[in-house]
Amino acid sequence: MSKKEEQKTLYVLDELSPQLIKRWMKEYNKISDYCWDHFSYFAHKRSHKYEELKNALRTNTRMFEFNNWRRVIDNRFFSEPLSTKGSMIHFTGGRFNIGDIDSIKFPRFGGLYLAHDTITALREKLGLKSQQQIGGLTAEEINIAGNISQFQIRGKLTCVLDIHDHGSLQEFFELISTIHIPTQFIARASKLKISPMRHVKNVKELVQTFLSPNWNIMPAQFDVPANPQILGQLAHAAGIEAILYPSVKNTNQCLVVYPDNFKNSDAYVELEGDISELVVNRRIDQNTYQNYI
Repeated sequence: MSKKEEQKTLYVLDELSPQLIKRWMKEYNKISDYCWDHFSYFAHKRSHKYEELKNALRTNTRMFEFNNWRRVIDNRFFSEPLSTKGSMIHFTGGRFNIGDIDSIKFPRFGGLYLAHDTITALREKLGLKSQQQIGGLTAEEINIAGNISQFQIRGKLTCVLDIHDHGSLQEFFELISTIHIPTQFIARASKLKISPMRHVKNVKELVQTFLSPNWNIMPAQFDVPANPQILGQLAHAAGIEAILYPSVKNTNQCLVVYPDNFKNSDAYVELEGDISELVVNRRIDQNTYQNYI
């Protein structure tokens, strides 16, 4: 083959001038500053109600017992299926836990994510809605193909925040509803030509923000926790063992468990069924929780 034949042809699909890139970065920085200032304002206001907010969540929890639930993980984590480390690997973290956004401003904490059934667990992990595919494969086909490992889980929890029940968040909502967005933020948003972050009007709207399909935009683009992560942060700080919530992929039940809140509890989560000898740390309880955080 000649040198001429070996040469590759490159096609320019888009071209941006240095001036346009600079302008884009300037606008991005302004929007990023706006998001940070907005978050900081509400975080400061919440800090004045910190104990009240935690108590509002803690006093509206319930016991929850389950069996034959599912945990789906990458094959590379096969030996530690109950570890929460995977929820902190990506800087955005998980829906209800904080990853490595900024370890000084937002201390990391992990969550163990479980689902009622295998397909729900797969869709949550892969971000697949019904009939969506990855590489031509549905969630069901990926399960059959064996690219992942799944485990049966059972447990008994004594302090679970169930956000299926909107009444469990009513007291919490009433506390945060007294914090109003200043007009200066509305004016800044208008100047930036973006929609202002509006105040939720009721518990239903609040829950919708927790279950948003695009919840990770804030941590991914602007380095601040998203609404569900703020709820998780408060629930975790309140000593709550788990949050029970509907999957955004098919509405079946999901659970995020905080093992470090098992310290003074009779709660447990454990693997059930036939388990490989390669698997270590098969049960989380007050004697073993430190192995999972």
